[in-house]
Amino acid sequence: MTNNQYKDGTRDYFRYVDYGLKDSVELSDLLAVLTSDGKDDKIEMNDGTLENFLPTKKFKLSIDKAQILATNTVNKADEGKIVSEIEWTFPKDNAFKGDLAMLDIIQNNNWKRPIYFSVGVSNDSYIGLDKYLYMEGAAYRLLPIKAETETAKYENTNTMLAFKHYQNFEFAGYKTAKYLDPESRRVLQGTWSFANTLTTNLLKENQTAMAKKVVDKSLSELPLRNWSISDTVNKVSLIANLNQLKMNIKAIEISQKTAKYVAQEFDYILSLSPEQQMNFLDDIKRGMYVLQSLQEIADKSKQSSLNKLLNEKIIDYNSRFSQSLG
Repeated sequence: MTNNQYKDGTRDYFRYVDYGLKDSVELSDLLAVLTSDGKDDKIEMNDGTLENFLPTKKFKLSIDKAQILATNTVNKADEGKIVSEIEWTFPKDNAFKGDLAMLDIIQNNNWKRPIYFSVGVSNDSYIGLDKYLYMEGAAYRLLPIKAETETAKYENTNTMLAFKHYQNFEFAGYKTAKYLDPESRRVLQGTWSFANTLTTNLLKENQTAMAKKVVDKSLSELPLRNWSISDTVNKVSLIANLNQLKMNIKAIEISQKTAKYVAQEFDYILSLSPEQQMNFLDDIKRGMYVLQSLQEIADKSKQSSLNKLLNEKIIDYNSRFSQSLG
């Protein structure tokens, strides 16, 4: 875009007007309409002024496979995964100048530089590209590879590069900190989630040695402490990965500590009145999910004593919460 096309007060807002277009519109054609000064490409507003508008939510970007390989956006080994076009649905009823800028970057970058989206921002910031976003650390990278699930950005990693980044991360501050504020704990949760996802994907790709390096670094440098029941959710994937790596003793140890923490939290909740307990329904659901998941992992791993312990806790707390909450 030229400066005149996005200068202050110009194209700040695009109203969605459904033109009934059934097929996805090529991004270059869409941008031509969004940045056009022609009257035919605008709609009349209530005050009589003419403004550009969004005529469809269905976008596509054609992919030049040769350019993708030439820029090393995708490794030669993954050439078969490259799609012929990126196709997505814009998730909002209105677009803003920031959305226009992002679409312009995607169209004109030509894969010469990586395009990243921040982790932890609102979902609509990804402008509907979730299926093409891959974790590489504290950011999602846009890649012309379509994932198998709608929750792609939470499950997929650009594995080799993500592994390299993770090994270079410096986590010393976590171990030496005397106190972690809520924001630091939120970041820690995200770090554990990324480490677990990366480990899981490395194991799927039969990169066992690399997966173990990720786990070893995580256990050595990241706190395992639970500040809330939400923190225990990450332990499920960690324990599953530990068992798959034959690190069974560590898996059992963390399972026992996690179950003990959930039990302590449940006992506190049960000490409250039924009315007060209703404020903790999300924690109760999360805690029961964790106990049930750990029990399933223990059963699958033939850890009979742990399986029995977890099963007893599940039965006990199911009964007590049923009596208390009805």
